[in-house]
Amino acid sequence: MSSRKVVVDIETIPCADAQRLFIPPPRPAAPVSFWRRLFQREASTEEPYLQTSLNWTLGRIVCICLLIENESHPREEKSFVAWIGAEDSLETSLAKEAEVLRSFWQFLSPDDYFIGHNILGFDLPFLWNRSVICNVCPSRPLHLQRESTRFTFDTMQVWAHWSPPGNRQFVKLGNLTQIMGLGAKTGAGNQVYELWRAGRFDDIREYCLNDVRLEYDLYRRLTFNGNAPNLSWNPCEL
Repeated sequence: MSSRKVVVDIETIPCADAQRLFIPPPRPAAPVSFWRRLFQREASTEEPYLQTSLNWTLGRIVCICLLIENESHPREEKSFVAWIGAEDSLETSLAKEAEVLRSFWQFLSPDDYFIGHNILGFDLPFLWNRSVICNVCPSRPLHLQRESTRFTFDTMQVWAHWSPPGNRQFVKLGNLTQIMGLGAKTGAGNQVYELWRAGRFDDIREYCLNDVRLEYDLYRRLTFNGNAPNLSWNPCEL
């Protein structure tokens, strides 16, 4: 295993205006009773657009933050911000995103050990697929095996013991860190869009950096600062 552990977190924004035509139409809503219709909050007409920030085919990476633990160096933090303007053309937006992705891949080492919350289901595949779209060749492979911590430590999956979707064992980062007394998030992911629209890139970076610090502290708790016995789900690792 690499002597360098890299905690990864990304922040994303919705698609460029030029790609709104690719937004999938909303699914037909199930019938709702009169009383529920009377009191439920009306969904925003922009909701399908806002949801593209979670879609790595359309959404764009606006910030990548890393926390690096190295046996031979003090703990280090690194951030890459794509200064994408709300009025930028699609071409300009892709160029700025590509620049950030290129810097990210250049910074990595071939055997870095990745840590994060839901990185197997979101951050790492998002980074890979956006690199393909932006024509940025990754500098190393990604190992996205589930039920294994050999190459990647996904704190959300480990806490749930790789439970199947829908069994309610998956916990949000902020909830889990507060339950463990490690601190709270400084915001929510759905606030990134408003920060981006206001041009508050430094606030996006600080929010993302706070998340990687929480993820690092959570990783250390789950491994008892590296002193816990190995917990293996994959028989091949035994």
